[in-house]
Amino acid sequence: MAKKQKEMTAEELAAIEARKKEAEHLREVRERKKREQIRREGHNAFWYLVPGNMRKEEKLIGGDFSFKGNIATWLMWLIVAAGFGIFFDLEVGYIIALVVIMALFVPAIIVMKYRAKYQDKRFQDVNIYMEQFLYSFREKKKVVSTLTDIRSTFDNSPIGPMIDDAVDKIMAPGAKEDVEAEALKEIEGSYPTEKVLTIHKFALRVEKIGGNFDSTSKLLLRDRNSWELRNEMTRAAKRAKMKMVTLSIFVSLGLCGLLVRLLPMALDGLSIAHIPVIELMSVFIFFLDMFIYTRVLKLTNRDLLTLSIEEEEDAALRRYYKIANWKESVQFLKSLRYAVFPAVLFALFAFLRTTSDSKFYTIMMIVSAVVTVVMFFQHKIDYALTKKGVEKQIMEMFPRWLIDIALLLQTDNVQVALYKSFEDAPAILKPELKKLYDALEKNPTDIQPYLDFMNQFEVRGIQSAMKMLYNIYSGNYSGDNGNSDEQISEIVQRNDEMVSFVEQQNDNNAIGAYSGLMLIPVLTAGLKLLVDMMFFFFTMMSYMAESI
Repeated sequence: MAKKQKEMTAEELAAIEARKKEAEHLREVRERKKREQIRREGHNAFWYLVPGNMRKEEKLIGGDFSFKGNIATWLMWLIVAAGFGIFFDLEVGYIIALVVIMALFVPAIIVMKYRAKYQDKRFQDVNIYMEQFLYSFREKKKVVSTLTDIRSTFDNSPIGPMIDDAVDKIMAPGAKEDVEAEALKEIEGSYPTEKVLTIHKFALRVEKIGGNFDSTSKLLLRDRNSWELRNEMTRAAKRAKMKMVTLSIFVSLGLCGLLVRLLPMALDGLSIAHIPVIELMSVFIFFLDMFIYTRVLKLTNRDLLTLSIEEEEDAALRRYYKIANWKESVQFLKSLRYAVFPAVLFALFAFLRTTSDSKFYTIMMIVSAVVTVVMFFQHKIDYALTKKGVEKQIMEMFPRWLIDIALLLQTDNVQVALYKSFEDAPAILKPELKKLYDALEKNPTDIQPYLDFMNQFEVRGIQSAMKMLYNIYSGNYSGDNGNSDEQISEIVQRNDEMVSFVEQQNDNNAIGAYSGLMLIPVLTAGLKLLVDMMFFFFTMMSYMAESI
C-alpha cells in the first residue's frame, strides 16, 4: 500500500513537472512572438523615452538619434504643436501641454524615420544578394566560390561580414560535410524570407548532385523578380495610405480649430475657446491623433522580411488535427451542455416576466435567449473559425512546398520528388503528404490520391497543382511531353500565382488597418465638434438670458 502511494506520488510529481515545462514553453513562445513583432515593427512610442533605449535602437538600425543631429526635426514638430495650440485659440498653459505631448512622440518619429531607411536598405540588400548569388552560381557551381565572387558587392552592407564568416566556416580545416548549409544560416536568420531559403537550398542541392540547372536558376530569378515587384507595390500602397491618414489627421484638427475661430466672428465675439472642458478636449484629441500617427508610421515601416516561427506552425498543426478528427455528434452534445444553463435562465426570466412588468426581466430574458442560441451553435462557429485559420495557413505554406517540388523534379520523377520533399515540408502539410504516400504505395498510377490531397479544405489552387503533378507523372502533361523544363516552369508559374493571391490577401488585410486608423481622427473630430456645439449652445442661451 505504501509502495503504491509512493508510486502515485511520483506520478503526481511527474505531472506537476510536465505542467511546469508546458507553462515555461508557453512563456517562451509568447516571448519569441513578442521579439519577432518588435523586430518587425519596433517598440511603442513611449519606450524611446527611457534613457538608453534610443542608443539601443541606434546600434540596431544605425543613424544619428542625438538631439543635436535632429534639431531641425524637433523644432519642426514642436512648432507644429504650438501652431495647433494657437489655431485652437488655447490659453498658454494648454499650448505648453500640446508642446509637451509632441515632445513625447518626437523620439518615436525620429526612430521611424531612420527605421524606414533601415528597412529600405535591408530590402535592397537582400534583393541584390539573391540576384547576384543566382547569377554567380550559374557560372561557379560552388557555394563558397559564389560567396567569394559576390563579396565585393556588399562592402557597405551588413551582408558583407556575414559572407566573410560563411566563407571562413566553409574553408576551415576539418569542416563537416554539411558545413555549407550551416555557414549560410546567419544570412538566412538575418534576412528571414522564404526566397533566400529556397535559393540556398537550390545551390546546396546542385553542389551535391551536379548537373545542368541553368533553367532552374532562371526560374528562381523570375520568381525573385515577381516577389520584388509585389513587395514594391505593397510598400507603395502603404505609403499612399500613410499620406491619407496624415491628411485625415490634419483636416480633422483643422475643422475643429476652424469652428472655434468662426463662431465668435459670426456671433458678436461669443467664444467658447477658453472653456476648460473645450481646451481639455482639444488637448486629448491632439494626443490621440499623435498616437494614431506614430502607430501608422510603425505599420508603414514594418519589416517585409519574415518567416512563420515554429510555434505558429505547431499551433496550425493542432488546428488541422482538430478539424481532421472533428466529430459532429460529440461537439453537438458539448454545445447542448453549454446551452442548458442559459436556457434555464431564459425559462426563469420568462416566468418572472409573467408575474411582473419589470423591464429588467424582459432584458435578461432576451440576453439569456441570445446566449442560449450562441451556445447551441458554438460548435459550428468553432468549426468554421478553426477551419478558416487552417485554410489560411495551408494557403501560405503550400507554395513553399510546391517550389521545393519544382527543384526536386530537375533530377527526380514526381513520386520520388514527393517522397524527398517530406522532411523539409511545412508541418501543416505533413499529415496529408503521409496519406498521399500511403495511397501511392498501394496504387502508384491512380489519380485519386492526388485529388484527395487537402480535399477537406477549400484552398485555391491546390487541386489544379496536384492534377498537374499527376499529369507530369503519367505523361499526360499538356505541354511538350518529356520537356521537364517546360513542366517545371509551369509549376513555378502556378506557384507564383498562388503566392501572389496569398500575399494580395495579406496586403489587403494590412491596408485595411489603415482604413480604420484613417476613420478614427474623423470620429474624434466629430466628437469634439459635438461637444463644441453643445457648449456653444449653452453659452449662447446663457448670454441671451442675461441680455433679457
